[in-house]
Amino acid sequence: MSIHIQVDEKVSRALTEAFPTSNIERALKKYVTTLEDLITRSVVNGRTPAQSKLNLYSLSLHTLSNKGGQIGRDKIRLHKWLEQNKLPLVVAVERGNNLTHKVSQVKLSPLVTITFGNIAQCESTDNATAQLLSGSDSSQTGRSLTDRTYPEAATINSLAELFEIFDPTPINTKSLQAYIDWLKTKPKHLTEEKRLTDLTQAAHILNIATELGGIYLQRRKPSAFGRTYYEGISAQSVRKQLRQAMYGGCWEYDIRSAVISWKVGMGSDLARTIDPDAEPESLFRNSIYFIDNKPAIVKEICLLTFRKDDNVHEDLQKRIVKQAITAISFGAREHRSGWLKNGIWHNPALVDILKNENHRRRFLTCAPIRGFIQEQKVLDALIYAYAVKEMPTLLDNPRLRTESGRISKPLVIAFLYQHCETWAMDVVKQIITSKGRQVVASIHDAVILDRKLGAELKATIELEMREQTGIPYWHLEGKELEPYLSDSADVAREEQAHMRRMREDQQLAIQYASAKAARQQRLALEQPATDLGRP
Repeated sequence: MSIHIQVDEKVSRALTEAFPTSNIERALKKYVTTLEDLITRSVVNGRTPAQSKLNLYSLSLHTLSNKGGQIGRDKIRLHKWLEQNKLPLVVAVERGNNLTHKVSQVKLSPLVTITFGNIAQCESTDNATAQLLSGSDSSQTGRSLTDRTYPEAATINSLAELFEIFDPTPINTKSLQAYIDWLKTKPKHLTEEKRLTDLTQAAHILNIATELGGIYLQRRKPSAFGRTYYEGISAQSVRKQLRQAMYGGCWEYDIRSAVISWKVGMGSDLARTIDPDAEPESLFRNSIYFIDNKPAIVKEICLLTFRKDDNVHEDLQKRIVKQAITAISFGAREHRSGWLKNGIWHNPALVDILKNENHRRRFLTCAPIRGFIQEQKVLDALIYAYAVKEMPTLLDNPRLRTESGRISKPLVIAFLYQHCETWAMDVVKQIITSKGRQVVASIHDAVILDRKLGAELKATIELEMREQTGIPYWHLEGKELEPYLSDSADVAREEQAHMRRMREDQQLAIQYASAKAARQQRLALEQPATDLGRP
């Protein structure tokens, strides 16, 4: 596991005294491995600021007890025995409840020392998955990390069967190791929660890839909406910086303003069916301007939303504005406050994105956004009316209905978009593969390729995307994912050392200035000044 737990020796001593004929090492290892797995999931899924501050983890004590193993002739659950003998490895601060479907909030006891970003030593590749990928005929199947992570592999006999369940993705292990080294220097621009999450995820990926010769497996989870997701840690679920470390040296291509491009493309055709003289360039000019000039319009909206004294970094401003615009394009409402439902407070998407009320008000009232919102409402109405008329059976899909049973317009539009997005990206991958290029990973409206596309091939792909899907606004944007180097960690450490020296020098300067001022004050008292100001 990417999280390593070390247990105080007094626990094993107490177990040895209580169960002298049992294999204490094996029993304790099983329990600790289960606990490591549960804590890893808690960190990967994300902890709240309160949990981070109090060092709490969300995990199921029921699972820990059931999967943590038994000990002794009477088959006592190890978890129960540890609690009864006042040797618990976790302390429940708030126990879970089946009625509320909430898991327990626990804190590690003083008997436990935890290390994040643990890099396991790969002793052997004699596990089922590694055999399949390497073509080995070895029959040894040790319970490695890979076998625990992918238990299905034990029953799979061919690569074809394996690839029906998993998507293999090559990992730049040197770049990923350098990123882990950098994370361990505790970079200041990352919150502790994000740092620990990245450290946990990166170490897990690296441990798996090391066992599998540079390959990481992503377990597919197809969605009824058309996309393919992955369970657990994947290229889709990690932060961009970690993805860059995983695929350093590759190129990422994504559809520019994908949702808006699709909606304008669909809406333009539908508007012309209603009125042959309709001019999409006039009807949807704000949306089209955003597609064609995204950096400029985002910068303009940032200037209208934020003030200099708001102390919001320029990069963060752009990120917030882009998220808010994407949310609007997916049907986010303009509600400026949340609501209480079943005893739980819910915030609208825009309130979660633009948390500051003044920022939210300025954003929603600025001219570009007002025009954009009105156009999105028109596009939503056109696309929804098309679905009702041309695809009536689609509306019977229970996944497109709210809890009350009403058909959801945003869900219908999201369903249509994601199917078209998948169609477009399948075209991209098909052409790239036919040209002998490698698709390293897929991320919904983006792909990661082994190398940069030439201008001619890129233009060919874009043309084919537009012709097959009927969306004339598809456009691919590419960026190089630069690998992390070991020097990155050295530079980070040197920067920290430099800052430490600066603080020490500053402290010395303050002490020197204080001493000098005190000395001058003593001199002034000993030698009173004359009327002319001279002693």
